[in-house]
Amino acid sequence: MRRNRRAVVLLMTLAMIALASLAMTRIANHSMETVRRGLMAQKDVQQRWTQRTCREVLLERAEELFEIQDEQILQRGAGWPLESTLDLNIQLGGESLKVMLRDEQSSANLNWLHSQKPQQLPTIVAQAALASYAPIRLRPLDTSSPQHSRAFVSWGQVIDFNRLDPEDSLLDSIDPLNETFTCWGKPRLNLKRASDDAIRLIAASCLDPVQIGGLLQTRRGFDGELETLWRMLEIHRTKQLQLNRLFGTDSECYSLWLIRPTADRDRSTLMVSDTRARSDRSALIWHW
Repeated sequence: MRRNRRAVVLLMTLAMIALASLAMTRIANHSMETVRRGLMAQKDVQQRWTQRTCREVLLERAEELFEIQDEQILQRGAGWPLESTLDLNIQLGGESLKVMLRDEQSSANLNWLHSQKPQQLPTIVAQAALASYAPIRLRPLDTSSPQHSRAFVSWGQVIDFNRLDPEDSLLDSIDPLNETFTCWGKPRLNLKRASDDAIRLIAASCLDPVQIGGLLQTRRGFDGELETLWRMLEIHRTKQLQLNRLFGTDSECYSLWLIRPTADRDRSTLMVSDTRARSDRSALIWHW
């Protein structure tokens, strides 16, 4: 009888130990999950803080920062074309980040090209993409719809992201396509920062190839007013007026690429903002 009691006590003890072990395991798992969620929340807060800091300190002051860079270039005796990007490597919150500010009006506006040459646009973009790794897949919005005044509002309507190498930085994958085209900003091209390819695309609507070549040549090293540049080209006044509608020397739209290296691949954030829209400082934001 005593042996039976001892056996029962032993079984109950083992059962209690098993239950205690199970409870401790659940507590440990819960604690680990709590720690994991805490780390994820901390990381999310850090990323949001980093994004907001870069937006307020860099993107919203892009016009001023580019003017400083322009002045430094001109003081060295150089002229147009000026730099259309401003590259930075920064340390923020313990992270090493690659930041690129870009003048979006230094690139040909896809929406303007779509309105002028909708049938030729796929060929135009495909030719520019030959020098990049970007797989093209044009998907313009229906501009006849009152909700969509622009045919292209993001790179996702131009590039098939599913066909990009996930190990490559998105920014590296779409260059030099990014240097030639933009989905944002005003159609008016900033002549002092625009690439030669972007100028060819825009100027083709009113100048012949010889005149475009003259424009590109005369622009090199130039630093002055557009009216002076047009007179140097010796073109008819009617075409000068047309060029004034196509080209300018200022910009209203800038973008900021934020590249965050991780163990598996670079994480990219793109923010686009119109610095002249003082009443609405919100930026368009994409994450990859």
